[in-house]
Amino acid sequence: MRGSCHGYFKNPKGKPEFSSGCFWFWNDKIEKEEMIRQQTLMAENGVGMPMIHSRFGREIEYLGTEWMELVKTSLAYSKKTAQKIWLYDEDNWPSGTCSKSVTKEEKYREHFLRYKEVEAKDWKDFLNHIAKEQILEIWNEDEKETCWVASDSLNVIPVVSDTVKKVVYWEVKPYNEGGRSCVDYMNPEAISCFLEKTHEKYKRELPTELFDLVEGFFMDETRFYYCYPWTVKFPQEFERRKGYPILGNLIKLFGNGTRTAEEMDYLDVAAQLYKEATFWQVYHWCEKNHVMSTAHLLGEETLAAQTRFEIDMMRQYEAMHIPGLDHLGKGIGSLDARFVVSAARNYGKNRISCEAFGASGEDTGIEDVIRVSNWLIQQGVNLLIAHGYYYSTRGERKNDFPPSYFFQFKDWNKMKAYNEMAARMMELNSGGKFFGNILVYYPIETFWKYYRPDPWEKTGFGENGSKILPEKAAQIDREYQLFLNMLEDRNVPYQIITNDSMKNYQIKENKWVNCLNQESFHTIVFLDTEIIPEETRKKIQVYTQNNGRIFSCHSETHVFEEKKYDDIRQMADACLQITDIGLEVMEGTKYCEHSVMAYPDHLIDPYIHNGENLYGVGISRYDKDGHRIYNFTNYNLSEEKITVKLNDISTVELWNPENGEQQILDGTTVSFVIPANRTRYLVGEK
Repeated sequence: MRGSCHGYFKNPKGKPEFSSGCFWFWNDKIEKEEMIRQQTLMAENGVGMPMIHSRFGREIEYLGTEWMELVKTSLAYSKKTAQKIWLYDEDNWPSGTCSKSVTKEEKYREHFLRYKEVEAKDWKDFLNHIAKEQILEIWNEDEKETCWVASDSLNVIPVVSDTVKKVVYWEVKPYNEGGRSCVDYMNPEAISCFLEKTHEKYKRELPTELFDLVEGFFMDETRFYYCYPWTVKFPQEFERRKGYPILGNLIKLFGNGTRTAEEMDYLDVAAQLYKEATFWQVYHWCEKNHVMSTAHLLGEETLAAQTRFEIDMMRQYEAMHIPGLDHLGKGIGSLDARFVVSAARNYGKNRISCEAFGASGEDTGIEDVIRVSNWLIQQGVNLLIAHGYYYSTRGERKNDFPPSYFFQFKDWNKMKAYNEMAARMMELNSGGKFFGNILVYYPIETFWKYYRPDPWEKTGFGENGSKILPEKAAQIDREYQLFLNMLEDRNVPYQIITNDSMKNYQIKENKWVNCLNQESFHTIVFLDTEIIPEETRKKIQVYTQNNGRIFSCHSETHVFEEKKYDDIRQMADACLQITDIGLEVMEGTKYCEHSVMAYPDHLIDPYIHNGENLYGVGISRYDKDGHRIYNFTNYNLSEEKITVKLNDISTVELWNPENGEQQILDGTTVSFVIPANRTRYLVGEK
């Protein structure tokens, strides 16, 4: 059996892009000799993609002369070590401020909407607090008509009568009161300023031959701090895209009950401006300069978090070369990876990054690292970025989301073997075709309809987190989480499909086919779905006319010929019955199960994955270079003997990622043993 992955699996060298990555925390006074020593140590132990990361404890100026000289040295030395160097694009996080220099200008700081009821006697005090140009709408108490909107030709705020007036206005935090960490992600000029101060500075100050060695930029944890984001040009952009003015409709954002059509349009435009101003702009800069972009956002785990912090998280990944996530802690079994991997596949992306292992605690050992890695890779991740490799653990630096996985790590002597194992798995998991049967629709529009975050809460999480309200929204989120986890437990291969990514799919006979990677699916599932945008609805109707299979539960689509279920477990079982991955498990554990299902009723940041766990055997399949590849991962604490009958390949090998061994097996029914907390592959020619 031969193929591009065959030799690399035996000897994972020569392709640093498939090796382990890491955040290399520059968190102290950086000495050239020590820096070179550390970079050498990383290379010798299988870390081929260090990401230079300005971090708490740094004692040199970020992007200053000394910083740039050290970056030059590291890049020049990477030619000797055959490493690919990435640049983390911020001083700590979130990305976008260039160490808080962009947000010194108020126009570049995050703008957000506020609502207030003002009595006539308080009007003067209110205006002393709010500049007149910040006021967008003034309504009578009964909300039957506006007294004034900012689009009116009036130069002054009208006199307010004795009745209570309801006012919608925008606000921005003073620089010394929180504005330092908030950039306007919907303002292309703000992000252009960030690119000029960061990316362009690297390009200007690094010699061309060294900048050409930069692999890419990592963008970290962008988010809306406030749940009703605004930007000065929002009214013009809204009217251009939707054909009617948003001014005069903003008060509806602060109502009760289900959202109006205007509110839904507001969310849609805000999500699109975020994508265009931030991620597309960064993407195009990287394209022009022959480097890559990767990023992870805040709140990948739940519909509520994805809405609260990103409005529509999934559509943002189109505008990244390598979509990413973070997975902090030692728990496995959440859905953060599934969301991001699905988005990446929908948009034709072959690589998915994950900032992993951070905040796991000093008791973390190599077995914890292997367990999380195995699970992330089986989910579809193929660029693991260890959080982190600490330049220094001096003083309080050791308490910065520990542990360090570098030479300070208690199991450092085992990391070379681990990194070689991970490299084999990540290369094998790259460039192939995901095999799946099921598409699960992403009901973000329906969730928008019900979810109302607290407009006065800055981040959405407090000491215990902000409760997901109202209960209908929490129910939608909870059911979606539970259903997807039921598919995970049953080893049903599926992807999440969104309204935005539907544009990449065609209906061929009775299947959904992704035109970007030719992945195909024979069933689409709707759960708690009431709203389907018109273009997507038309495509689904074509699918129905072609005798396509549709399952639904608790959905009000009312249009399609669908098999309706009253219970999500029944629907998950039905998905299992129509799934054929090309083999049958004859002996041994064939499914996974959550021992702890951690569903958050509150928004939590950072989401530390210590509450989830899996046991059983996970099975996934993908096709690559004419080979069929089955991943078997044993999440149990004891070894598992597995016997499988292969239905569509005649010659099969057992591949061991721990040592690169490839063993030929006889027949179409084969048996093998998977040690506890390890992965084995069956690889056959199609």
